[in-house]
Amino acid sequence: MLFAGGWRDDPPGELLDVGTGVGLPGIPLAIMWPRTLVTLLDRGGRRVRLLYRVAGMLGLANVVIAQGDALAVADEWEGMVVRGALRAPEVVGLAARLLQPRGTAVLGLSRRAQPPERTTDLMEIGRTLGLEPELVEVPADILDAPAWLLIMRASA
Repeated sequence: MLFAGGWRDDPPGELLDVGTGVGLPGIPLAIMWPRTLVTLLDRGGRRVRLLYRVAGMLGLANVVIAQGDALAVADEWEGMVVRGALRAPEVVGLAARLLQPRGTAVLGLSRRAQPPERTTDLMEIGRTLGLEPELVEVPADILDAPAWLLIMRASA
């Protein structure tokens, strides 16, 4: 649910969960936003088969499951979430390429007291690629430790 913080007003109409694994954070977001079409993308066949079962058991009509490599995706997206699926610089480049104008990507950076050392570089890469970065600290009282999210918004 922390990833929902990337959207202060309305949730996106469509959302890509890159490297979803077992469906996090995509499945909780699909439950929270039933009008958002959530695509769960993962390379692993076993994980994809698990996702079909989970989405079916939960009756999630707003979930699409896709097997493939995120770097091969060509469509543009209103929203994107990534939690440890790719190296952070790759994610920033992917967000710049895949986000629609005014689209938002939320990248889970770490669960440590301080943001990763590379955060300033990632934000600068994002700016260079036309994204507006925002670093968000999730306080330790919400989770068992602090967490850091990097929100990237595409220009209009």
